[in-house]
Amino acid sequence: MPYEVRWHQENRTVLQRIYGEVDADDLVAIADATAALLNEGMPAVHIIADLSQLRRCPTSITKVRASLHYLDNPALGWTMLVTGNVLVHFMADIIGQATKLRVSQRRTLEEAATFLDAQDATLITGV
Repeated sequence: MPYEVRWHQENRTVLQRIYGEVDADDLVAIADATAALLNEGMPAVHIIADLSQLRRCPTSITKVRASLHYLDNPALGWTMLVTGNVLVHFMADIIGQATKLRVSQRRTLEEAATFLDAQDATLITGV
């Protein structure tokens, strides 16, 4: 299982750690786990997706978007991508524009948490 989905800050911030090689079935499982937390949480629920160790993932933007059904959840706040991967950033930009997703990219978990703290004063996200 090349991923972990859990609370980073209980009921407010989800941490997704996705690493290695991920296929379409993994994306659906990640989306299902994330959707469950979004539904439990107190809006706005933000996501920090640590993709720094991701080596391979599906490259069809249409299929990736279809797999990530939680992007339509009204409880979703910011989505932070921790990655230096140009392809992942490009795909996130396109999906973000198509869905009005609030997405930002940072190089470290600490930078992502600091950004979220600045956007939402109700958070205590320290990494």
